[in-house]
Amino acid sequence: MQTMTLPESFTIESVEALHSDLLQALQSGEALTVRGEAVHHIDMAGLQLLLATQRDFAQRGSSFTLESCSPTLQQAIETAGLQVPIFSNKEA
Repeated sequence: MQTMTLPESFTIESVEALHSDLLQALQSGEALTVRGEAVHHIDMAGLQLLLATQRDFAQRGSSFTLESCSPTLQQAIETAGLQVPIFSNKEA
């Protein structure tokens, strides 16, 4: 299993670099846990990258979990009308 921590500023300026890391994680075929406790700034680009990554992992049958969300990240998720469990697709 792989673990990755989101940056403090998870905005359009940082998603390109993180996208490459997430793509490598996806291609490895291993489960991925993304930790969000450091996030203090997030925009829709950051949230969109998380949703796209979750979808891609689900399509490959791999586990993707978002955990330890900061209050900022949790609020962004809720404002978008989502819930953290949407990001978890662990195999039962």
